[in-house]
Amino acid sequence: MKYNPSIAFDEMSGSAKGVTAAKTRGRKYIRNRGYGGSTRTAFQSSVKAVFKQLSQAW
Repeated sequence: MKYNPSIAFDEMSGSAKGVTAAKTRGRKYIRNRGYGGSTRTAFQSSVKAVFKQLSQAW
């Protein structure tokens, strides 16, 4: 769930205690922090490795 902060939060970005503040396309918002580090299956590990290679090549 996204929350649009008030005008009082002018230049806020980063994460703290599971909450991330960001600005995208001129819109400021706060959302729950994502935790995508763990893999459960061998297929997920292989897909993650492919994404890692693609992002490093980029």
